[in-house]
Amino acid sequence: MALPGRIEGFVAPSWAHLSLGLHAGGLLLAGLLGLVWPAVAAAVSLLLAMSLLGEGTGQYSLIRWAFPKTASYNLTARMPSDTAHASLILVAPLDVPRWRVLNRRWFRFRPLRLVFGSAVSLAIIQLLHALAKPWGVWTGTVYGVGLAVLAGTVALAAVWHRAGDGRDDGGSPAVLLELMHRLAESPIPNLDVWFTFVGCGRQARGGMDAFLALHEKTLTSPCLVIALDDAGRAPLNAVVSEGSLHPQDHRPTGPALVERLRWAGVDLESVDRASPTDARVALLRGYRSLAFSGGSTAASPAAVARAAQIVEVVSRWYGHDVRRVEGDRDALTAIAAAIQPEPEVEVEVEVEPEVEDAELTVDVVAEEAV
Repeated sequence: MALPGRIEGFVAPSWAHLSLGLHAGGLLLAGLLGLVWPAVAAAVSLLLAMSLLGEGTGQYSLIRWAFPKTASYNLTARMPSDTAHASLILVAPLDVPRWRVLNRRWFRFRPLRLVFGSAVSLAIIQLLHALAKPWGVWTGTVYGVGLAVLAGTVALAAVWHRAGDGRDDGGSPAVLLELMHRLAESPIPNLDVWFTFVGCGRQARGGMDAFLALHEKTLTSPCLVIALDDAGRAPLNAVVSEGSLHPQDHRPTGPALVERLRWAGVDLESVDRASPTDARVALLRGYRSLAFSGGSTAASPAAVARAAQIVEVVSRWYGHDVRRVEGDRDALTAIAAAIQPEPEVEVEVEVEPEVEDAELTVDVVAEEAV
């Protein structure tokens, strides 16, 4: 079965992988500037701290407007259903990473927390110094530690990353192609399925954001996004929370399906990730999402086949749950309509006599006395 596909172009900012290093470098310069002009340095530090907060939560960005733009495209294929009750989006990155973390295990913690904490600490101390507060042992120590953290972040940003060699094992696209073959042979009833190879998947997830912005009005609600991030590598993990500043939990649909897999005896670990995936873009837009991430080994045919089987089972369970809820909707509506209203509670309120009435009573009593 051949699925009709289309190429969807978009433009996304590049250099997003250097955002943390650029923030740390700017804060380091602001920290050195605070030794001479603390008021100006405090304003710059607060501005960069707000930018880091937006970067960490994914809500906004104050510096990406200055990044050069990169033209890219998504490859999208759709398996529509005339009686669709929901949508399923299967996503894999199309581009090759230009930069890679040398040691992925070192990057499991959230370095953005240290940089953000240093930014806030520097801003507070700079503000106190601008208000003619003298340097003390405590403030000097915190200031020095903050500068050391920022300098270390800038250095590690240059050491941890290296230029990509233009090659990738293609594990995630291989899993998505296998899923297209499996679902084309045996479609999921009443489910509108999208297969998307997103561009700029390694650059701030620009392809996923462009896809959702383009097809937002076309998708059938409810919608589940399943992102594949190096899914062809073993061992396969289910990402249920992610975020560079703090863990942002996915809505319970995806994690509940993973828990059912574990109850069925599938050895699949639920993990938290500091580096975001395409599922986080869907999470920020209000969609149900889930990500499958691979380990540090090279992709293999066996790992690709196992990942495709797991994602297929999760997709079919999702379609089955949607059909069951859709079929029972009328019965559930009737049950909900039969629920008795909440009983009214009578409350006795004591009213205090007004002051004018009291004065009037006193006057009447006085006249009778006369």
